[in-house]
Amino acid sequence: MKKRGVPGGVGVLCLLLMLGTLSLAGVEKRWCPLCGMNLEMFRKTNVRYTFKDGTSQRYCSWHCAAIVYKKRKDDIVKVEVADFVTGKFIPADKAYYLVGSDLPGVMTVRSKKAFASLEEAKKFQKEHGGKIVRYPEVLEMAIEDLPKDMGLLRVKMSKKAQIGKKVAEAKGCFKCHGPGGKGIGKAPAWTSPGFAKRMSSKIKIKKVILEGKGKMPSFEGKISEKELQALMLYIWTIRPK
Repeated sequence: MKKRGVPGGVGVLCLLLMLGTLSLAGVEKRWCPLCGMNLEMFRKTNVRYTFKDGTSQRYCSWHCAAIVYKKRKDDIVKVEVADFVTGKFIPADKAYYLVGSDLPGVMTVRSKKAFASLEEAKKFQKEHGGKIVRYPEVLEMAIEDLPKDMGLLRVKMSKKAQIGKKVAEAKGCFKCHGPGGKGIGKAPAWTSPGFAKRMSSKIKIKKVILEGKGKMPSFEGKISEKELQALMLYIWTIRPK
């Protein structure tokens, strides 16, 4: 069976999590706090952690969840995954995982899908191939895949950022933020230290784009999710780190 690589236009943004914050405080629940992807669009591959302080957070996939696990494993008290069939959350240690099938992976070359029952996992395995594993092994695989996946995402990131630049031009962003968003306009340059300090996360950038701020108009309903993601990526990549 033909394997699929990291899906273009979706997986590229995971690379940004390396440059962002892992803080969960005040995170907008609409998007994955690491890569910024829309959580409902990828509901069937979501992973949800509950932490010692009682807070919980969803992530788009095992890829982003593995990053957080490496950083905060001692703080995690409960792990849940979305059943690939229904999208409903189930305990991670009760699920069966189809790994390495020809189903497209989210943020990863090696696809990882969770199922509430062994029967459902076998049904998909028969059609799409792959190996069925349990929770400890899929977590180990997700962590193991990070370096390779990051390498592939790095290549795709620059292409996606260029799409974001075209979105910015089409939406008239450069009229205020200057050519390329680099200043000499009415609005702050995206490359300025002050902007970087205020827009310290990918989620903050998305929220300002959609909600507007000051004289900046709201783009809610005027920009697609793909355009929003691409524009955020472009802004994030040119802002001072």
